Amino acid sequence: MDSAKQLSSTVLSLRFPLMVLVVLIHSVPISPDMLSGDFAAYKYAVILIKEVFARVAVPAFFVFSGYYAFLGKDLGKRDVYLSEAKKKVRTLVIPYFLWNLLALVFWGAKDYLVSLLGYSVNTPFHFAWSELPNLFWFDCVNYSMWFVRDLIVMTLFTPVIYVLLRVTRGYFVLGLFILCLFVDASFHILGCGMRSFLFFSLGALVAMKSWDPIAKLKPLRGPSYLLWLVATFTLPLVFDKSYFPHLEIFYLMLAIASVVLLFASLQERAPGFVALLQRMNKYVFFIYGAHTIVILSLVREVLIRIPIFAGSSSGLILAYLLTAGIDIALTSVAYQVMKRWAPRLLSILCGGRIS
Repeated sequence: MDSAKQLSSTVLSLRFPLMVLVVLIHSVPISPDMLSGDFAAYKYAVILIKEVFARVAVPAFFVFSGYYAFLGKDLGKRDVYLSEAKKKVRTLVIPYFLWNLLALVFWGAKDYLVSLLGYSVNTPFHFAWSELPNLFWFDCVNYSMWFVRDLIVMTLFTPVIYVLLRVTRGYFVLGLFILCLFVDASFHILGCGMRSFLFFSLGALVAMKSWDPIAKLKPLRGPSYLLWLVATFTLPLVFDKSYFPHLEIFYLMLAIASVVLLFASLQERAPGFVALLQRMNKYVFFIYGAHTIVILSLVREVLIRIPIFAGSSSGLILAYLLTAGIDIALTSVAYQVMKRWAPRLLSILCGGRIS
């Protein structure tokens, strides 16, 4: 297998596991800050999974998106850029606004139905017309879709990124990395954070330079695995420190390199498992759009009311993992139902990403 095909196969096999990590980020049944008593194990587990281990997912998606956006394309040419931008309307813009609209409808209906049945709503959803710009852009009512929003912004800035990468011979990425160390995380351009620019531009640089990241990083595989493992279990201990965001950026770079190397090695060692993961790729975008709707509208509301889950750290950890597992199962079933009965709508919601 040549280097380009190996990298493509590696990315394809990574997409579903990374999607699972995204679901885990959003599946916490109750915030540790809301608990009193001895829930130390639960608090550590939540920080370990949600705030450290799973955080590699979205930056990795940005790297892959930047790579494929620039691969084999001269985006400095106006006609090439406009052609690619038109495709993004179907693959990003339309699904983005539809998924936010669905979330608005689902959560409003959920609150109404729960109240109608005489139950209290744990996290009521409040709608106001004046909040539309926030609900559909800056805050994202379907909050996991901020990734797609940032990709839309990346599309607008693609020619600028292309020129800056060429003029600086790639050092633009280093500049973004340093900037991310010192700029507050709340800083954004059209809603898009600096880290999004960093990781997207990193993927773009790899494509423009025609680098083979697997071959370049392979000699460091052993040390990177070890350092990644140690960092994953120690960073939760300093999560509340002011310097954690700085360490996190280094960790994310290390984690992306490590997962790419790990799944590249699986291509030879576990081809059957890799083939299974690649078949699951068809669910990724649909789960991305639907999973927060299902978690907040159904799964988390139900599980957190069951006493066996709420009384101990072990119960809450189990509820956490069950929330993610049930959510993925339900959204996967919903995908299959829509593919059978509403394939056109499914195709629009997924930006044409169905098979």
